[in-house]
Amino acid sequence: MEKRNPGDVGRTMVAIIKEVANNVPREPVTRDPQPYFGFCDTGLDNRRKRVPPMPGDPWQVGFNVYDATAGLYYSVKSHEESMAVIGTLYYRLEGVGGWNLKKDSNVGEVDGKRYERESPTNFRGAKNGVDVSVSENPAGPAGAPGFVVSIRFDAGCYKHPRA
Repeated sequence: MEKRNPGDVGRTMVAIIKEVANNVPREPVTRDPQPYFGFCDTGLDNRRKRVPPMPGDPWQVGFNVYDATAGLYYSVKSHEESMAVIGTLYYRLEGVGGWNLKKDSNVGEVDGKRYERESPTNFRGAKNGVDVSVSENPAGPAGAPGFVVSIRFDAGCYKHPRA
C-alpha cells in the first residue's frame, strides 16, 4: 500500500470537489463539503492503530491506514432535469481536460441476445487519483417526489507516513 501524506490527499480532493462543483449548473444541497477521513479496513491483516497527525494536516488524520471520501448532492424535480444536470456536468468535465470519464452501461438479455447500452444518467471518472461517481437516486422512500443527483468522491486507501 502506498504511503501518502493525508494533508496532500485532502488538498487534492478539495481541488477536485471544487472543480466538479463549479461545473454543475446549480447549487448543491450540501455546502462546502470536506473530505472525510476514516480507518481503511482492507480485509488484510491491518489493525487500527493511532499515529500522530502530520504537521500541516488540517484534517488531523491519526489512523495508520486511512481512506478519504466526500459527497455532493443536488436536488432535482424530475428524471429529465437530472439527465440535463448530469449531461451538462459530463460534457463540461470533458472540456476541462485531465479527466478519464466513462458513462455507465446497462446490460441485459432479451430472447437469448445480450445487449448493452449507455446509461443516460450515470457516469464515472477519475482525476489526480480521485475516483468520482455520478448517479441519479430517488429523493426519499418509494413514491416520494423528486430525485437527487449524487456525486461521490473516493481517493482510496493509503498508509500514513508515520505508520
